[in-house]
Amino acid sequence: MKQTILIRDVQLVQGGISPRCDMLIQDGVIAKLGKDLNESAHFVIDGSRLTALPGLFDMHVHLRDPGQTHKEDIFTGSAAALAGGITGMACMPNTSPAIDSVDT
Repeated sequence: MKQTILIRDVQLVQGGISPRCDMLIQDGVIAKLGKDLNESAHFVIDGSRLTALPGLFDMHVHLRDPGQTHKEDIFTGSAAALAGGITGMACMPNTSPAIDSVDT
């Protein structure tokens, strides 16, 4: 059974255009965008104070794993990034040993 979420009147940011629209999400994937969608959903969210952005990528992350996990590790750093809307990260090589190759 598909889980559906309908977000009404969300500010959509894509390619420099920022229209307000409804967003239908099915099983975690945006299925439809449009004005006044007439779709049934398990959950309906008022998006009038929300903004939908494409995935954000953080190019400067200090995960400190391996070698300094008392400061941060991959799990906690990734969880914090995800909570902030980050969908991808580039880890800085300030670890011990340095993460500076595909093998490491």
